[in-house]
Amino acid sequence: MLANASPADVMDDTYRMSESTCLDNLAEFCYTIVQLYKEKYLCEPNQADMDRLLRKAEDNDIYPKWATLVQAIANHVDDAQRWFTLRQEAYRKDVKRAFDILQAR
Repeated sequence: MLANASPADVMDDTYRMSESTCLDNLAEFCYTIVQLYKEKYLCEPNQADMDRLLRKAEDNDIYPKWATLVQAIANHVDDAQRWFTLRQEAYRKDVKRAFDILQAR
Protein backbone atom coordinates (compact mmCIF):
# COMPACT_ATOMS: atom_id res chain seq x y z
CA MET A 1 0.00 0.00 0.00
CA LEU A 2 2.72 2.47 0.92
CA ALA A 3 5.00 1.68 -2.00
CA ASN A 4 2.22 1.87 -4.56
CA ALA A 5 0.15 4.60 -2.86
CA SER A 6 -2.85 2.32 -3.20
CA PRO A 7 -5.95 2.28 -1.04
CA ALA A 8 -6.47 -0.79 1.10
CA ASP A 9 -9.46 -2.08 -0.84
CA VAL A 10 -7.40 -2.37 -4.07
CA MET A 11 -5.03 -4.85 -2.43
CA ASP A 12 -7.70 -7.55 -2.49
CA ASP A 13 -7.59 -7.83 -6.27
CA THR A 14 -3.83 -7.56 -6.62
CA TYR A 15 -2.48 -9.51 -3.64
CA ARG A 16 -5.55 -11.43 -2.49
CA MET A 17 -5.47 -9.75 0.92
CA SER A 18 -8.60 -8.38 2.52
CA GLU A 19 -8.82 -4.70 3.38
CA SER A 20 -8.80 -5.41 7.12
CA THR A 21 -5.68 -7.58 6.81
CA CYS A 22 -3.91 -4.85 4.85
CA LEU A 23 -4.84 -2.23 7.43
CA ASP A 24 -3.73 -4.48 10.29
CA ASN A 25 -0.38 -5.07 8.57
CA LEU A 26 0.05 -1.35 7.94
CA ALA A 27 -0.70 -0.56 11.58
CA GLU A 28 1.82 -3.18 12.75
CA PHE A 29 4.44 -1.83 10.32
CA CYS A 30 3.95 1.73 11.56
CA TYR A 31 4.10 0.63 15.20
CA THR A 32 7.33 -1.31 14.56
CA ILE A 33 8.96 1.65 12.78
CA VAL A 34 8.06 3.97 15.66
CA GLN A 35 9.47 1.51 18.21
CA LEU A 36 12.72 1.12 16.25
CA TYR A 37 13.42 4.79 15.59
CA LYS A 38 11.58 6.77 18.27
CA GLU A 39 14.59 7.41 20.51
CA LYS A 40 16.71 8.81 17.69
CA TYR A 41 14.15 10.59 15.51
CA LEU A 42 11.04 11.21 17.61
CA CYS A 43 12.54 13.32 20.34
CA GLU A 44 12.37 17.01 21.18
CA PRO A 45 15.17 19.03 19.56
CA ASN A 46 17.84 20.17 21.97
CA GLN A 47 20.08 23.22 21.71
CA ALA A 48 22.76 21.28 19.81
CA ASP A 49 20.17 20.23 17.21
CA MET A 50 18.95 23.79 16.80
CA ASP A 51 22.50 25.14 16.46
CA ARG A 52 23.31 22.52 13.83
CA LEU A 53 20.19 23.32 11.82
CA LEU A 54 20.80 27.06 11.98
CA ARG A 55 24.42 26.63 10.87
CA LYS A 56 23.28 24.46 7.98
CA ALA A 57 20.68 27.03 6.93
CA GLU A 58 23.29 29.83 7.03
CA ASP A 59 25.78 27.85 4.95
CA ASN A 60 23.19 26.95 2.31
CA ASP A 61 21.98 30.54 1.79
CA ILE A 62 18.52 29.17 1.09
CA TYR A 63 16.69 31.45 3.51
CA PRO A 64 16.34 35.20 3.05
CA LYS A 65 18.29 37.36 5.47
CA TRP A 66 15.24 39.50 6.24
CA ALA A 67 11.70 38.28 6.61
CA THR A 68 9.22 40.14 4.43
CA LEU A 69 5.56 40.49 5.24
CA VAL A 70 3.29 41.57 2.42
CA GLN A 71 0.08 43.26 3.47
CA ALA A 72 -3.14 42.28 1.75
CA ILE A 73 -4.42 44.63 -0.95
CA ALA A 74 -7.43 46.41 0.54
CA ASN A 75 -8.82 48.11 -2.58
CA HIS A 76 -8.62 45.86 -5.61
CA VAL A 77 -7.97 47.69 -8.86
CA ASP A 78 -8.11 44.68 -11.14
CA ASP A 79 -8.68 40.92 -11.17
CA ALA A 80 -4.97 40.19 -10.68
CA GLN A 81 -4.92 42.04 -7.34
CA ARG A 82 -8.17 40.33 -6.28
CA TRP A 83 -6.70 36.91 -7.17
CA PHE A 84 -3.45 37.73 -5.31
CA THR A 85 -5.37 38.70 -2.17
CA LEU A 86 -7.51 35.55 -2.30
CA ARG A 87 -4.46 33.30 -2.68
CA GLN A 88 -2.56 35.19 0.01
CA GLU A 89 -5.42 34.80 2.48
CA ALA A 90 -5.72 31.09 1.68
CA TYR A 91 -1.99 30.54 2.27
CA ARG A 92 -2.12 32.56 5.50
CA LYS A 93 -4.95 30.32 6.74
CA ASP A 94 -2.97 27.20 5.79
CA VAL A 95 0.07 28.43 7.71
CA LYS A 96 -2.06 29.34 10.72
CA ARG A 97 -3.62 25.84 10.73
CA ALA A 98 -0.17 24.25 10.53
CA PHE A 99 1.07 26.30 13.48
CA ASP A 100 -2.08 25.49 15.46
CA ILE A 101 -1.48 21.78 14.88
CA LEU A 102 2.17 22.07 15.91
CA GLN A 103 1.29 24.05 19.05
CA ALA A 104 -1.36 21.48 20.01
CA ARG A 105 1.33 18.78 20.18
